[in-house]
Amino acid sequence: RLWGMDSMLGLGHFTIDELLAEVPRFKGERGVVGLRLLAPLIDGGSASFGESALRLRWYDAGLPRPRTQIPVEVDGEIRYWLDLGLEELLFAAEYDGAEWHTSQEQIERDLDRRAWLAEERGWMVEVFRQEHVFGRQQNADARLANALRAARATLARRTVVV
Repeated sequence: RLWGMDSMLGLGHFTIDELLAEVPRFKGERGVVGLRLLAPLIDGGSASFGESALRLRWYDAGLPRPRTQIPVEVDGEIRYWLDLGLEELLFAAEYDGAEWHTSQEQIERDLDRRAWLAEERGWMVEVFRQEHVFGRQQNADARLANALRAARATLARRTVVV
C-alpha cells in the first residue's frame, strides 16, 4: 500500500497536505484504518517498492523521518542519489534490488560508489537486500537502529570538508 501511495504522490497531482486533509471523508470505508496510518508516512521520492518497504522498516525502528533521494554533488553536478537517510548525520540506507544490483559490473559500481561516499564525503551507508527487508527473517529495523546509533557516535570523525 505504501508504495502505491508513494507513487501517486510522486506524480505531483496533489500534495501530502491535500491528501491528509481528505482522509477524514473516508471514515467508515474499507481500508481507511490503513490509510490513516500510512498517509502521514508517504513520500513521493521512493523510487521502488523495496525503497518504500525499507522506509517502513525505518519507521518501525523508531527513527526520525528520512529524506528520500538525497543528491550528492561533485563539482557542482549531482553525481549520486542516496535512497533515504539523514543528511545531518551523513547516514543513508539503500535498497539494492535484484534488477539493478546483481551483475558483477553493478556490484563493483556500487562498491566503488559507496567507498567514495565514505572516504571522500564521510557518508555511512547501510545496504539492504530483499531478504533483509521482507519475510520472517527480516532484520532491517534492528540493523537500522544499530546503524543510526553508530552514525551518531562516529559523525565527528567522519565529517569531511567538501
